[in-house]
Amino acid sequence: MMSKIFWGMVATCTLAFGILLAVHLTDTGVLDFSKKENMETLDSSMEESVEESMEVSDGVYELIDATDAKYDGAMQALQAGEEIPVVRDYTKKESVSYRPVYKEDEVASDRNDGKDHFMDDPSESLEVPETWPQEKSNDEYKYQLYKDYVEITEYLGNKSDLVVAEDLDGKPVTHIGESAFSDCEKLVRVNLPDSIVSIGENAFNGNEELVDVSMPEDLTELGLGAFDGCTHLAKIDIPSGVAELKDNTFNECESLMKVTGGEGVTKIGTATFNGCTDLQEITLYNGIESIGEQAFMECTSLTKIKLPSTLMTIGTEAFSGCTALEAVTIPKNVETVEENTFLGCSSLQELTIKKGVTVIGTGAFMDCIALQEVTFPSTIVSIGTDAFSNCQNLADISIGKKVKSVKAGAFAGTLVKAVTISSSCSVKQDSFPADCTISYY
Repeated sequence: MMSKIFWGMVATCTLAFGILLAVHLTDTGVLDFSKKENMETLDSSMEESVEESMEVSDGVYELIDATDAKYDGAMQALQAGEEIPVVRDYTKKESVSYRPVYKEDEVASDRNDGKDHFMDDPSESLEVPETWPQEKSNDEYKYQLYKDYVEITEYLGNKSDLVVAEDLDGKPVTHIGESAFSDCEKLVRVNLPDSIVSIGENAFNGNEELVDVSMPEDLTELGLGAFDGCTHLAKIDIPSGVAELKDNTFNECESLMKVTGGEGVTKIGTATFNGCTDLQEITLYNGIESIGEQAFMECTSLTKIKLPSTLMTIGTEAFSGCTALEAVTIPKNVETVEENTFLGCSSLQELTIKKGVTVIGTGAFMDCIALQEVTFPSTIVSIGTDAFSNCQNLADISIGKKVKSVKAGAFAGTLVKAVTISSSCSVKQDSFPADCTISYY
């Protein structure tokens, strides 16, 4: 208790001493206040501060007077333990928190998500970003919903005659996904909407009962193996926007008799029409640059095919086993007739090789038993092993001076009796039949 009184007296005496000192300096001229009002205001302010901070008895002033207003004397009196009644107000003021004041409709810059106005219902105003795709389904389809389109990923129905939905959830159906309609045992006919632009890999793979598919005009992509194994598919019209017939697209479509359209196709992939045993007619338009390996292999009903002048490559075994093919012309841009390209084309009677072709590959025309005559252009430099082996009716050939090699068995098993070749041409003992007479340029 005494300690509190002591330090309260120290503070009070210090403040009072300061006031007296200021008065003394003013009287002596050290401090000069030009206006009396200022001094009165200062005295009043300091007196109010003293009164607000604590209440002091008249003994304090008596002590100051007794010590001649000297601070040291006041301190000595206090230390001597003289009783000085001091009344101290220890009432604590209530704490006041800072609350910023804003104008009407004004919002703190660090609040309200950076908005400069109040929202009536923030939950309605906040935008939740959508994620794509969204997995969806109904009674017939599983599908992926994108922002602007739909891709069907699985058919859940069991219809035999199906008209595919043009839109789902208000978005156009533009894509048939990978294997989306594969192995649908009852599916016989499919009508695809005009909105479809893409058919994915193996989309209709293995639908053995599928007979007819209507292809939309705006279709641009047919995926690998899209109709692979559709053994009863009878016809197909390829839209002009399709640039590539990919690997196995119509592989083993045994009943496919007619292919129309395809004006925009530039590439036919590996085994695209392999095993289409009923295929009789197909038009390959100018613009096609390559035909892949086994592309038309075992198309046993194909009687004729016109290879376009734009064609540059024909893959190995591309027409192997086309037993009904009667005539073919190799375009000038095809430098090499690859291995076994026309192997076993047993009905081939007319063969024209355009100037520009340089190499006849191994077994290229082997077992073409109906072939009777071949004229080689001046650009040919090599005739491969067994290239015309077992062409049993081939009797008349004309080999140009630029041919540098005729490999083993090239004309074995033919009816060729005489041939003239360049003296620099390399030949094997069995390149020609044993009874063939060879002359040199």
